[in-house]
Amino acid sequence: MLPTAGLPFLTHLLSRVAAAGIEHVKTVKNDLQVVAPGDRKVTDISDQDITRQVEDRLAKTDQLTGVAVRADAGVVMLTGAAASIGASARASELAREVPGVRAVKNELTF
Repeated sequence: MLPTAGLPFLTHLLSRVAAAGIEHVKTVKNDLQVVAPGDRKVTDISDQDITRQVEDRLAKTDQLTGVAVRADAGVVMLTGAAASIGASARASELAREVPGVRAVKNELTF
């Protein structure tokens, strides 16, 4: 039996092996997440809750008041304007800290 910590590597390896045998397949993106039963509540958050929590965090930073937030399947999209490249990077950091966020797409202008 493999330890839980080794499962992400194993699934990545198996997906690459499977793709190697399929004609015209160049890459495989593996978004599988192995979550311990005690941590599942964190990943079962709705996109609406994620959006609200990210918006709440961004509202506390004056340089990020022009940022629009949308979440889809745990992927957060940030659009609008930030005061600087540093503020844009901070927006990404704040969004990533929200439980249930799988990825952040930062399309902010500055």
